[in-house]
Amino acid sequence: MSSAFQAWMEKTYKLPKECALSKQDFAASLAKGAPLPSFCLGLLKALDKVSFENLSLEQKGAVSELQQQLTGFTSLDAAKAAFSHAEPMMPFEREAHDVKRYLAGAIMELGIL
Repeated sequence: MSSAFQAWMEKTYKLPKECALSKQDFAASLAKGAPLPSFCLGLLKALDKVSFENLSLEQKGAVSELQQQLTGFTSLDAAKAAFSHAEPMMPFEREAHDVKRYLAGAIMELGIL
């Protein structure tokens, strides 16, 4: 994806404003019952209903990747597990912010949002 297209996707498709991932209080953003984890848990439940039989391999991969990303935003522990690939060079919080930036676009590509 080109950087111009990524910037356009980021500007055009956004999660609800309440689903912010705070840089100052990362843990509070991922606390049980907070908007972002609740939103992600709801989408994960919806994705569980998707029938994979009629999906192409590319679509199956996109759904699977989105499920992994959404799972990372369901709690602080889940975020640590999902977004610590680049540590120690990049803290998991930064990787989580990078992933969240494109999350709405990934959801939109699947036609969910």
